[in-house]
Amino acid sequence: MRFVKTYNDFKLDCKLELKPGTITALIGRNGSGKTTLFKLYLGLIEDDDKHTNQVNKEEIGVVWNDSSFSLVLNVLEIKKILMYSYKHFDCDYFDFMLSRFELDPKKPLKEYSTGMLSKLKIIIATSLHAKILLLDEPTSGLDVIARNEVLDLLRDYMEQNEEVSILISSHISSDLEGLCDEFYFIENDTFNKTGYRHH
Repeated sequence: MRFVKTYNDFKLDCKLELKPGTITALIGRNGSGKTTLFKLYLGLIEDDDKHTNQVNKEEIGVVWNDSSFSLVLNVLEIKKILMYSYKHFDCDYFDFMLSRFELDPKKPLKEYSTGMLSKLKIIIATSLHAKILLLDEPTSGLDVIARNEVLDLLRDYMEQNEEVSILISSHISSDLEGLCDEFYFIENDTFNKTGYRHH
């Protein structure tokens, strides 16, 4: 897919291919256009040709860096929302992952740490059995231990779901060097792809 979007002195012009069984990294500084590319892919905004990408929400799981459920809710309440909103939501997997990462389902989100919230958002996204996962800065603000736990969660998920594609953005390339197969870099209005690499 090709996406072109211009805002005053900012322009994003790129081609992006997400392959099944592949984790693709999108690397760029804050403000370089990573989140804009996500929104274009999801059809949340139009490109310069007034084209809006039509996507099936049942096929895509999204983790936004700056969003979450209301912090007054607990995980049990969120689970009910997900059950009614997504027909492919996997309750058993969701419960298993909560137990694995010791997330208390009865505790309100306002009592969760930043790392706990990040893990919860990725658990939610992977519980949807989506064909494509879009992860916007999922390791931002995490300490080393929490960051490694999040990356391990994604590795395990890909090992069990070989047809899934993941696009993960970060402004820190070292976070993703041992995780991703392909790397795209956005810098100074350019969009470059590096060579393919295996885990």
